[in-house]
Amino acid sequence: MEMDALSDAIARWIAPLATAPAVGILTGVLVVLAAAFFVMGSRRLRHTPERTLDRRQEGYTAELALGALERMGPLGRRLYLVQEVTLDLLFPAAYALWLAALTGMALGYLHPRGWWPWLACAVPVLAAVFDYLENALVVTLLLGVGRGSRPAGAARAAAFATRAKWRLCYASLAISAALWGGVLVDWMRDIR
Repeated sequence: MEMDALSDAIARWIAPLATAPAVGILTGVLVVLAAAFFVMGSRRLRHTPERTLDRRQEGYTAELALGALERMGPLGRRLYLVQEVTLDLLFPAAYALWLAALTGMALGYLHPRGWWPWLACAVPVLAAVFDYLENALVVTLLLGVGRGSRPAGAARAAAFATRAKWRLCYASLAISAALWGGVLVDWMRDIR
């Protein structure tokens, strides 16, 4: 019964977002944020060829992370820090809401039975939680390396959060795509 209450709460939470207008607005927000990331990233790349830690989907070791941040130099680290405390405060919430809304829309069309399908809407939210944890740890690293310290524990935790974020994001995309595949199959049946 507790899981039914949880899935009902998730369904009620996602219902206002699981509409075409809301998904359209969230898509627009993501496009604007992606463009802003591109501009900020281009500016940072003029000063350092190092990839940011949060873009390393394959993960990284503490030594690799700390070395990369040192190679960025003071200006590269400052530009990365600005990105982390501006755009990366908005982006996780935006993509989590967008993926949850897409998943919720598909579930709305499919009318699934039981509580478990609605938990799929929580997967992108969990990805965003790991993204925010990663961001906080990366900020800690940027500030620490800038002052000459090498916080290896924070680097290991950031690496874990990065891998978890990417795996959950891909799981969210796969779940949503599978559900929309089910919607498409239902629509094709209705046409016949």
